[in-house]
Amino acid sequence: MALWRRIILLLVVACGAARVVCAQGYVPYRNLKPADDAINRSVEMGVVLGANYLGIEPSADVLTLSPKAGFRGGLQMSLVWEQKYALQMEVAYAFNKVDSSLGERKAELRSNIVEVPVMFSYRGLNPVRVGAGGVFAKDLALGDLT
Repeated sequence: MALWRRIILLLVVACGAARVVCAQGYVPYRNLKPADDAINRSVEMGVVLGANYLGIEPSADVLTLSPKAGFRGGLQMSLVWEQKYALQMEVAYAFNKVDSSLGERKAELRSNIVEVPVMFSYRGLNPVRVGAGGVFAKDLALGDLT
């Protein structure tokens, strides 16, 4: 099985396990503590959709690149605690197309990328969220020369 498929499978299993643990495990723990000392934890899940643009410039004068708008979509999950802090994970797919020409040769390049961002975010500045983290990405395939 390809590496990107293993990553997606692992994240789907982790999201499901975290959802079950948060739904069943935190409530009894909260009930053991006094009401004023309860820890507020939750899980947020959602869908991310959007457009993207691959801004690339040619490094040679004879090469012409014409990037086009693409799309990006994914699933996200945030583990939130104390309503101010969260660990956000996402599995996203991004697609872009670039028409290129080098003299007489023409090519249509397609970028198919699977991204897995993992970020820690601070949510104490409503409505602004500040996040930091890394992105693991894998380019699945490139286009063919025409």
